[in-house]
Amino acid sequence: MKRLAAALVWMVAVVSLAGPAGAQPVEREWVIETIHEAADTYGISRWSMVELARCESTFEPEAVGYRGWYVGLFQWEIGSWLETPFADYSRTNAWANSHATGRALARGEAWRWPHCRWEAGL
Repeated sequence: MKRLAAALVWMVAVVSLAGPAGAQPVEREWVIETIHEAADTYGISRWSMVELARCESTFEPEAVGYRGWYVGLFQWEIGSWLETPFADYSRTNAWANSHATGRALARGEAWRWPHCRWEAGL
């Protein structure tokens, strides 16, 4: 009986780590590779984009910020997100969030990240 209880506790813990039903856990290495791809695409420093993501979301694509207004890897607000060419994607999509951020930074829009841009050297 104790083994069964321990197995059930372990299964619940694994499911909890995986997130909502059907969601795939996102590995930090993949997230950083995605950020690097976006940085290279838009001519932005890889280091700056990685530091910005670290500061904004600790590399968590599904991060939700202040009052639920800011979402994703780089904490996009919905109104600003809808102005990007990536608006058809969820703000929690790491690829889209990284590319929207790279594009914004290439356009001189570092002001969108007032709290973390200094840490990222932007």
